[in-house]
Amino acid sequence: MTTHPQLGPWIHRPLVAVDPDQVPFWDGLKKHEFHLCRCRLCGRDWFPFTVCRDHDDIPRIDDMEWVATSGRGKVFATTVVHQVIDADFLDEVPYVLAIIELDEGPLFPARLVECDPDAISIDDRVEVVYVDSDAGHTLPLFRPEPL
Repeated sequence: MTTHPQLGPWIHRPLVAVDPDQVPFWDGLKKHEFHLCRCRLCGRDWFPFTVCRDHDDIPRIDDMEWVATSGRGKVFATTVVHQVIDADFLDEVPYVLAIIELDEGPLFPARLVECDPDAISIDDRVEVVYVDSDAGHTLPLFRPEPL
């Protein structure tokens, strides 16, 4: 199992209420692949949507496919968490929550790791880090790309 020294026991909690349409995303993460839902008609990638909204008629589900993508992008927005309610996060503050603009286009909410929270800036390049949980799932976190 991949572990991460900055993360507490919360990573081993089971996933709850996973949308059945998103199961291929979570299955891809288990293989350390970052999947997005791609429209076969225009090639646009989506998350969490499983249909393309760029057509006059909404494409059929058969017009969409889950594909492995780069798992890279740039920081679109951030917030630094300094206080927590859940004790499983207590040893991790301060930490960064971010919206990542993936290279393929969609925005993706994520936790940033392996970084100084005060040193993260908008447009910083980031890459996915796969963290395997004892609960049987893999979490997609992001870290700054190496220079």
